[in-house]
Amino acid sequence: MRIGFHIPLSGGWRKAVDYACLLGCQTMQVFSHNPRSWGGFSEGKNVKLLLHAANIKPLIIHSAYIVNLASLKYGEKSRELLLKEREKGKRWGAEFLVFHPGSGDKKTLYQNLEILSQHFSSPPYLTIENTSGGGRRLGKDLREIEEILCLFPYLRFCLDTAHLFQQGYNLASRRGRRHLFRFLGEKIGEEKLAIVHLNDSLTPLSSHFDRHWHIGRGKIGERGMQEMLREFSRRDIAVIMETPGIGSEMDRINMQKARALCRAPHSTVTDLARFLGLSTSQPLFNAV
Repeated sequence: MRIGFHIPLSGGWRKAVDYACLLGCQTMQVFSHNPRSWGGFSEGKNVKLLLHAANIKPLIIHSAYIVNLASLKYGEKSRELLLKEREKGKRWGAEFLVFHPGSGDKKTLYQNLEILSQHFSSPPYLTIENTSGGGRRLGKDLREIEEILCLFPYLRFCLDTAHLFQQGYNLASRRGRRHLFRFLGEKIGEEKLAIVHLNDSLTPLSSHFDRHWHIGRGKIGERGMQEMLREFSRRDIAVIMETPGIGSEMDRINMQKARALCRAPHSTVTDLARFLGLSTSQPLFNAV
């Protein structure tokens, strides 16, 4: 596991990398341009060299919020924007391009993902993120994410912990976390889970309101964050925090908290099973 933050590029790449190093980031995520516009891409010289010197990898690009591959009106324009972001990501050496599936028609989403499949056979890999909202938003349910990943094997998966909690998966409970880990292992597959957006939730379980909060201080809580961090630390993934107040003192506090939770002693069924050399399959979980 490599841990980092979403870092603004408003002051340029050198400033962004310096700030990531100051926080102790091992990976980082950026927007390639204003996330609420169709253009105005950020520039950058020697980005690969800067990241290599700082030992920051992988670089992740989060696509614009306005991308909506499920929209009949904006689907084509969204595809074009993702391809532009891909080209920018290639120049920067990005490994993943994260997108939200959007709101609208599932058939339209699938058609656009099929068209994009010919362009994302190499990095940056197109990576779908689960969402928190209600209505016609797609990608809310892990079973829907599983279906999309099965239909389009070129995709990777980005799990947002706050979105999952806000959608109704109780990550504040041991049972809910065990269900998540089991589903990831049996249905999604470790090779597909590339990124975790590690965010606590300001809003309650099943609220459907996308409000991130500081690590251990929200409704998921310290124990929930700790057990997820410890589980994800065993995987070859990037963990990105998107907590409020990016660029403030809270970044340092959240990084310290995340690392402390990784180190803190705790006892879980998964840890006990590994210590005893037992399987962590379904029967063991059912016995608890």
